[in-house]
Amino acid sequence: AIYKYWAWLPIQIRRFFRYRYFLRHGKNPDELKCDKIVFFALHQEPEITLQTQSPEFNNSLEIIGIIAKSLKANTLLVVREHPLSFGIRSKDFHDCLRKMGNVILAHPEVSCWEWIKKADLVVTISGTVGVEAVFFGKPVVTFGKYQMIRNLPTVKYVSNYDMARKTINELLCIPIDDKIYEVSKQALYHAQMEMSFDMPKLEEVNKNLDFQLDNARAA
Repeated sequence: AIYKYWAWLPIQIRRFFRYRYFLRHGKNPDELKCDKIVFFALHQEPEITLQTQSPEFNNSLEIIGIIAKSLKANTLLVVREHPLSFGIRSKDFHDCLRKMGNVILAHPEVSCWEWIKKADLVVTISGTVGVEAVFFGKPVVTFGKYQMIRNLPTVKYVSNYDMARKTINELLCIPIDDKIYEVSKQALYHAQMEMSFDMPKLEEVNKNLDFQLDNARAA
């Protein structure tokens, strides 16, 4: 087994210091002086969506390196840490990101939605930030081969550096008011509504274990 006894305790201690690290080095949208912004939100790891929807690409550092090398001059990549992952990823990991000339760490108190609104392009592996970006009318690059949104016209799947470089620069050239964004938004909305179902008293799920099991059987 790879689990270490009391392994969670050092993480809780590191969480405080890592959060302060991002408070010190993280940037707000208004602080950035560049032509374009690309936004990437780190996943919580380990995470089932990474392992099932993108088994080929689950190394966040590798993905960030590919994106950074694909960007043109005066375009910045903003990387936001997952709120539940402070203390899990090492300081060396974040130091490595800061050494990349066109990579900026996001301030931890700025929400994903604020960054999506500010961004010209959103990149994800298989995260819900891609879905949110579609509803905000932003182009999306996904490394998730099985992510549902890859079928939308403003979302492009990439599987290597050459594809990423070409696709990122193509999407950055689409005018933000192009009607194709509304097509993607409406298609995603109707797909979600068609596949949704009622789960009464969902807000009580975390309060009652028996209710959780009943809902699991119904689902």
